[in-house]
Amino acid sequence: MPKSSRWVNQRAPSKTKKLILFLFLAFVFYLYRYPSSSSTVEKSSSSIYNISVKDIEGKDVSLSQFTGKVLLIVNVASKCGLTQGNYKELNILYAKYKSKGLEILAFPCNQFGSQEPGSNKEIKETVCNIFKAEFPIFDKVSKTFKLVSIPISQ
Repeated sequence: MPKSSRWVNQRAPSKTKKLILFLFLAFVFYLYRYPSSSSTVEKSSSSIYNISVKDIEGKDVSLSQFTGKVLLIVNVASKCGLTQGNYKELNILYAKYKSKGLEILAFPCNQFGSQEPGSNKEIKETVCNIFKAEFPIFDKVSKTFKLVSIPISQ
């Protein structure tokens, strides 16, 4: 093997490690610099059931109505390439387990590649008429919580 090829192969892992370290540090800096503190949810909420959200029609919904249910909380986006398959699977799951206490709570979100740009009316038409969703659809997470994720963790 020529000397120059051997040198390139030996240096490649070091460059890869440096790139990974750089990306990790950039991510940590981003999280530190832009914390998601502008939530409309009180930080003292110890349970998801203490939260009120708006449904797709703008009506207030207390999640306390789902107490005792198994909740699957999902971010959805009508323009995502996986949308049709995802709604199909969510509909099957909901039909199969709703009677056993499953509730799927779908929160449209435009923060992942701008794949949910529509108004609530447009989202409702798409989700209910095209994808035939039977589970509750809520207001966009980005407008509701100013977060990328649901604001409860334990």
